[in-house]
Amino acid sequence: MKKYGLLVAVLGVCASFLLGSSAHALSLAPTYYEINAKPGEVVTKAVRVTNDSDEPIVITHDTTNFVAGAGEKGYPQFTGKQTDVSTLANWITVNVPKITIPPRQKVDVPFTVVVPLDAEPGGHYAALTWGTSSPSAKGSGSVDITGQIATLILLNVAGTTSESGQIISFETASRATNYQKLPVQFVTKIANTGNVHFKPVGQVTIKNMFGRTVATLPFNVVKDGGNILPKSVRVFETTWDKQFAFGKYTATLDASYGKAGTISGEYTFWVVDPLLAIMWAVIAIILVVILILLGTLASRSRNGKADGTVKKGKK
Repeated sequence: MKKYGLLVAVLGVCASFLLGSSAHALSLAPTYYEINAKPGEVVTKAVRVTNDSDEPIVITHDTTNFVAGAGEKGYPQFTGKQTDVSTLANWITVNVPKITIPPRQKVDVPFTVVVPLDAEPGGHYAALTWGTSSPSAKGSGSVDITGQIATLILLNVAGTTSESGQIISFETASRATNYQKLPVQFVTKIANTGNVHFKPVGQVTIKNMFGRTVATLPFNVVKDGGNILPKSVRVFETTWDKQFAFGKYTATLDASYGKAGTISGEYTFWVVDPLLAIMWAVIAIILVVILILLGTLASRSRNGKADGTVKKGKK
């Protein structure tokens, strides 16, 4: 039964992470905290929980650690609270076990992170989960659990840390080098080889065959996210669209990620619409034919004038 309950909680948290900060008439602000602290430090924050329904609800809470999930999309994989007291989920406390929120009301719920004196420097990751319940029609005092959402907590413990990373690849989707038209999607894979998370930011610059910049695209500009957890790889997607393109182009990625440094990548591709190419080829052929005809007529005209002058001289 506990196993089933944990599964429901994990699924609820995953859904909230994918779909936003609300589930079953409950919403949070913020859904994400990034905290820097020293060993032995006590940090207090608060989460604003809002009841968006027309009925009172009771909220409960719990904590779970998480790591980078499979698929390299940045989704967390929740690993539970565990018995290891050296993990962040065991450092988080909320003094009130249950809170009743009236309809269309909000409440600020404080929580405390107590960092142990012997906490390992670097990144620690956990989620503070919030369960919603409402009075059941089956009987007095009974509740129905309707869902869970989460506040993700990324804690960086000061000390000797390693912030490092590398770009694994920068290319178009499916490694294609030929496109008929926009959009063109660029896929970047970046590895975090250190022990603390970081968020790469920068831009992708598109230049045509003449070296002129035709587009500048922001890289990893997202709210409350875009971080790469330690010892993991994350994929970032950047799309070039809403513009006409024809010919050869070069895309260049330039990004930085804090103390870890900078990364760069380059990819060359073509955008050629076959129908447009045929149309332009036909126009080019027509122009060439016209130029040839005009040249021939001009040559004949010059020759005719020359012949007329010679004959007049003989008379």
